[in-house]
This record gives sequence, structure tokens and C-alpha cells, in this order.
Amino acid sequence: MLARFYFILILALVFSSCKKKPETHVVLYNVDSLLGIQVSLLSELKTVTHKRAILDGKENVTKLQLKDKPAWENELAIFHEIDLVNKPVNRAYYQIEDGIRDTKSNLIIRSISTTEDLPVKSLRVYYHGVPKNIKRLEAYVQQTNSLFSSSKLLTLGFEDINSQTTLTYFSIKGGQKMFMDDSVQYHLEGSVVIP
Repeated sequence: MLARFYFILILALVFSSCKKKPETHVVLYNVDSLLGIQVSLLSELKTVTHKRAILDGKENVTKLQLKDKPAWENELAIFHEIDLVNKPVNRAYYQIEDGIRDTKSNLIIRSISTTEDLPVKSLRVYYHGVPKNIKRLEAYVQQTNSLFSSSKLLTLGFEDINSQTTLTYFSIKGGQKMFMDDSVQYHLEGSVVIP
């Protein structure tokens, strides 16, 4: 009887030690959450967006009224690439520096960067006073494979409107070179006007 008790106790210990502990996922900067909040906010505010696109020197200017969440999600979709810094497999390859003073303004920078062959080379978050008071976000994204190489600088600008951090500017500037073809340079910027 005592042997049976010890056998059950040992089995219980073995099975309890096999339970997986919940993985804690460290987020370097939650870009997806930031974009989700902005999509909701901007779709409620009934904003007007002035866009200027330059493709190989040719300029096109448009004015849009993005009326709902799907329209804003589509407009800001490319910025979700920045969230690749948070993939658990990539996390260990990034170095973080916080509290860097911006020499051109009164802002503080949180810098997340890597020297490894990862798509997001750097992410710089500019804030005023405390990290949640974000003013600008810049990410340098670079990809190279046997068919093409591309690089782009993604920028989001924010202002405090009605006590809420609100997206008022975005920019995508970069270039792409196809294998055995010409390169393409582009710059797209949008200014969000809040009525």
C-alpha cells in the first residue's frame, strides 16, 4: 500500500513537471496596437488626408476622405511590417537604447536596432517626457533576395489633439532594384487634417 502511494506521488510529480509554463512574449514596441488605436480614432474623427506621391520624379497629389476602419487599415497596412521586431525568433538580435536625447528637438529617443540580416534594421521612437507621449516613429526596413533588393524609411508623426495622441503625418520613402532591371525610387507622404 505504501509502495502504491509512492508510485502515484512520483507519477504526479512527473506529470506536473511536464506542464508547459506559459511563454512570456517580450514586446519591444507594440506597433500593431498603436496602429489599431489610430485606425479607430481616425475613422471616428472623419479626417481628410492630403497625399503626395512621387515615383521616379513624377508627382501626384490627391485628397482623400477615409471614412471607416477598413479604409484606414488599408492606408496604414504597410506600417505593420515594423512589428517584425516583436517576433520571438527576432527579439534576441535587437539592441535597445533608451533615453537618448534628440539633438534637433526636445524629444527623447528609444532606439531598437540590429546588425543581423533582419527586415527591420532599426526602429526609433521619439517621445516627449514619458514613452507613452509618442511624437514620431521611424523604421528602416530592408529586404534583399535573389530577385530584388528594397529599402524604405517608414515614418509616423503624432500630435496631441483633444488629449489624445493622434496620427497627423505618415511617410514612406524608399527604392527597389529588380535583378537585371532599373531601380525605382518613390516617396509617399500623407498629412491628416482633423476638422
